[in-house]
Amino acid sequence: MKLQPTRALSPLLLHAALIAALALTACVRKVTVAPLKPLQTPLSPPSHDLPQLAILAYHRVNPSISNHMTVSPELLRSHLRTLQLHGFSFITLDLWLAALQGLATLPPKPIILTFDDGWLDQYLYALPILNDYNIPAVFYVYSATIGSTNTMSWDHLRELARRGHTIGCHSATHCDLTRPFPFEDHYRYHQRLLRETALARNEFQHHLPSPINHFCYPYGYYNSNVVAYLRRAGFRSAVTVNPVANDSSTSPYHLGRFIVAPWTDPHALLDLLAARRLHVTSLPPEGDIRQNPTTLLLARLPSPQIPYASVRLKWNWRWTDAQWLPDQSALLLTFPQPLSPGIYTAQVHAWDLLSNHYIAAWLFQQSHSAPSALTTTCTLSQLVPGR
Repeated sequence: MKLQPTRALSPLLLHAALIAALALTACVRKVTVAPLKPLQTPLSPPSHDLPQLAILAYHRVNPSISNHMTVSPELLRSHLRTLQLHGFSFITLDLWLAALQGLATLPPKPIILTFDDGWLDQYLYALPILNDYNIPAVFYVYSATIGSTNTMSWDHLRELARRGHTIGCHSATHCDLTRPFPFEDHYRYHQRLLRETALARNEFQHHLPSPINHFCYPYGYYNSNVVAYLRRAGFRSAVTVNPVANDSSTSPYHLGRFIVAPWTDPHALLDLLAARRLHVTSLPPEGDIRQNPTTLLLARLPSPQIPYASVRLKWNWRWTDAQWLPDQSALLLTFPQPLSPGIYTAQVHAWDLLSNHYIAAWLFQQSHSAPSALTTTCTLSQLVPGR
């Protein structure tokens, strides 16, 4: 939404109004309002911050465009040519992680190519183009379909690794890891998470010569519980489909990626890569599993060097109306009723007066409410962690 001139209100009145909005929507039953501290303004990246990292996500590469996940070999080639002409340097995930630890130096405009799902046409059409440009890539594969129709075999994957490409795990069966299936109890869900993470990694490492350190979330769904399983399994990074660039403040288990579609021409690709990462403090936070009723989304933006001209919100990948509170530097979206269980995504887009574009993107999970949620008193301290 465009920022519109508003009647001047004192910061005290705006603060009181925000407290009232939170209190009215916080719970289904009686609300006891606890003192609300202002959301902490996100810290700016340190002065020694790494260059911003973009990660591109491709799926099928085929002369026949069959769906919105298929790009032609000609388009892929034009992307690589354009990126090189504009000074981007193709790196590996291992180099990025080493740079995070201060063990490596990065080029000014690093970028990583990824290919999902292990399609055979990636080997037939993408690999020769990558070889022509001497560009490394990451291939995320789920183990259950390796060697089946239209997918790569273990021999194909070994050839990719021999040529310097990284093989990553996309789970065993590409199922949603964030929630148990209806027939699963806690134990069965735990066993499935082990099969999809640790045991899948073991299978890859049994067949391939190089270690398997990188994971790709099926459907881009994750939460704090899934991240814990990945850490225990030995994975060092995990990628999402949050369309946002990465910097030194990005968790290695929350790496954002831009999905490439057949209509992403080179100009559109450069527009995607021009957006800067926006550091927000969000409620609910990144990867959170919410059990209390959730009736609002709140994002606090940092104070910009150049004033914001427009701030907008994408909720579940669609533009939606949200209330911009300029004196609070906060974007507020209230829901008419508590969210149902599921995965929810949010993107904050901001443009400053010079048309620079900034993006923050994250997701969280609404779980079933705790059994006592409708009969106990709820306070804002429960809604705002740490308050």
